[in-house]
Amino acid sequence: MALCGSLSPLQHKEGVNPVEWDDRPTTRDFSSAEGASVADPEPQVTDVAGTAKDLALKVFAIADNPKFECDVKPILFRPTMMFQVGASH
Repeated sequence: MALCGSLSPLQHKEGVNPVEWDDRPTTRDFSSAEGASVADPEPQVTDVAGTAKDLALKVFAIADNPKFECDVKPILFRPTMMFQVGASH
């Protein structure tokens, strides 16, 4: 199966410093009693014109239920305190 997408370089708008960004940084807004968490906005960028490349990502997956097998039927353990039965009066 192939997933089709497009890959293009990004250019930051004038006056915007490039930063490493993802959607995890948040800012606490204490204007209300709860102090809500607000996600920081994504830096403004534009696509560089004429540089987009089509990209096909080939994906292969198998899903199955696990099955376990063991050729040895009896499993013998040495006698230990863990496997002994004790009785007290």
